[in-house]
Amino acid sequence: MPFDPHDPRASLASVASVDRLPEGEEAAGSEYAKFYETEPQEASALARTWLSCGQNFIVAYTEAREGDVLEGPGQPDEYALILPE
Repeated sequence: MPFDPHDPRASLASVASVDRLPEGEEAAGSEYAKFYETEPQEASALARTWLSCGQNFIVAYTEAREGDVLEGPGQPDEYALILPE
């Protein structure tokens, strides 16, 4: 279903028009961080945190208990917080 011309999504490139990698070049394969198979890199009385690195980012998965504080003092970088139910 096409988007309304005023919808920002209408200007996105379609899958068919996205540039492909030059011939002979390959993209990196998928990698998985199976946090449930390892011990956390950081642990306290209120939280356990696992860390995994991508090429240009870090994922921190935290199991926190009530009363814990998630903070990044002096952190100039972008971050996102996902709170599942």
